[in-house]
Amino acid sequence: EWIDAQSMLKTSPQLEFKHGYGGTNAIFMRTDKPELPYKDIRVRQALTLATDFNAINKALYDSQGVVPGFPLAYTEPLKDYFLTLAEASKEVKDLFTYNPEKARQLLKEAGYPNGFKAEIIVSSAGGVVDEVAIFKDMWSKVGVDLVFQTRDTGVYTTIANARSHADMIYAGIGGTSQLWPRGFGNLFAGVQFNLSYINEPYIKEAIEKYNTAWLRGDEKERMRISKQLMERVYLESWAIGRPAATSSAFWWPWVKNYYAANAGGFQGFPHQYLWIDRALKK
Repeated sequence: EWIDAQSMLKTSPQLEFKHGYGGTNAIFMRTDKPELPYKDIRVRQALTLATDFNAINKALYDSQGVVPGFPLAYTEPLKDYFLTLAEASKEVKDLFTYNPEKARQLLKEAGYPNGFKAEIIVSSAGGVVDEVAIFKDMWSKVGVDLVFQTRDTGVYTTIANARSHADMIYAGIGGTSQLWPRGFGNLFAGVQFNLSYINEPYIKEAIEKYNTAWLRGDEKERMRISKQLMERVYLESWAIGRPAATSSAFWWPWVKNYYAANAGGFQGFPHQYLWIDRALKK
């Protein structure tokens, strides 16, 4: 994490290191339930406007993280598929500019002049509750009362995997590796990471066009489709993503031929090509 990395740079300057970006989390909501507010785009956009993403970025990552954090967490391998705020339309830029007054107006137009209560499933692991508390505080200013339903790791994982949350859930963004564009991870109807229950024809159409471009080897077209889709997903606010986290890897200089690649798992890199310089270690 950012804070730990800054400390290690000072206390262990002999370490090799590489800075990059890790994953991120988001507040997902059941948009498939008509009895809940989230089917209305005005409510979802109000929650986006009520979130001060820059303040969260500064508090958690010293402003080194990347906004938006949904539907794709920024990573270097996917930078050409990622639509930055600088590239996005003015409408998107305005939506991600903290504006509680406009948020209250949208809630009023949607039939919630006094806001509403929302229950959110949160894991008890690590500092997750503290993270969500930031959203709770911000949303309270527009009348949205975020009530925590804290669950231990086992129960939480069961709920997330089954997508059985009744209202909201705070969870990791799926599909943020190099595999993201091939299925658009958390947007495709019915997949595990689609925790907001999105089921939109334009997403299916984009995936079909993307796959066609993939088969003919048209990488530029794939990038264009990805960015075009992200623009619309930003505007529709299907989930409220935390800024993409900064991430740092550290290793001793005597660990040779290692450059911060993921290690382990079937997508990892073979370890037989790493070695220890024993003389240097001594």
